Amino acid sequence: MKKSLGLAVIAVFLSHCFLFAQEKYPIRQLTSRPDQVGFFDWSPDAKTIVYSKSTGLWKFLVDGGDPQQIITIQCQHPSWSPDGKYIVFDADKGESIKITTSEGGVPIRIVPETIPIIRSGYPLWSPDGSMILFQGKSLALYLLEVQMGKFSKVIEFDKLIPIPKSWSPDGEKILVSLRDIPKREANLWIISLTGEKKQITFDGAKGYGNGDFSPDGSLIVYSTYIDHKLYVMSSQGGKALQLTFSPDARDSDPKFSPDGKQIAFTRVITDNGNKWALSLNLEDVKRELKQINNIHK
Repeated sequence: MKKSLGLAVIAVFLSHCFLFAQEKYPIRQLTSRPDQVGFFDWSPDAKTIVYSKSTGLWKFLVDGGDPQQIITIQCQHPSWSPDGKYIVFDADKGESIKITTSEGGVPIRIVPETIPIIRSGYPLWSPDGSMILFQGKSLALYLLEVQMGKFSKVIEFDKLIPIPKSWSPDGEKILVSLRDIPKREANLWIISLTGEKKQITFDGAKGYGNGDFSPDGSLIVYSTYIDHKLYVMSSQGGKALQLTFSPDARDSDPKFSPDGKQIAFTRVITDNGNKWALSLNLEDVKRELKQINNIHK
């Protein structure tokens, strides 16, 4: 019996070694939970990750330690303020946006009922902390000026649903996934606060649902709904470089760490999603992208 158990343990170990030996970049598992670990964000100092679950908001130290619960209400899509003091998130089954301190406390609603939220607003703090971007019910993107409590509409779409994903580091542009629900398609666009739009992916059937600017704004990491792998491309567009390869893992929701040294993402191997981190050198990635795009500068 002991021999059989030992062989089983070895078999599982070897299967995981085979699975992750196919990766190009070093990766490591950050969480190991029996339940689903949901949407997340990095702390500004790159030491902590906050994530959502059905039981509320939790956070953990990237270098190890047990998760700590922040609040107990159901929520999604947390976004950490640049000063590290606050976390904004979707609440009330995606019909309101609330804020709490990064240490916990009673959440406060910050978007009034006069600007309806439905199926989540995907709030995002601006890089300087002065604004919060979110999606309203009317297929529009809004800005909340935090100190003034003033709301303004950035841009509104006719049929496509805009899901805000990331601010550019200079705070002038927004990475958006534009979704065509009837066609089951999504592409990534970069939209400026003045309303200018630039499409950077074009095969919408792949489903470009998630993406993030690198800390220097030169790169965008993203995942697709077709092959569930991570890719990186120039923020100017062009051919992309594949980052993850394991055939039995489904990867999504990548986010650069604030120092640019890691990309955290959600990896599903069986039924549960956990947080993983991929380590990379941005300059090496840029060189590879220049090679595959035949850029000789």
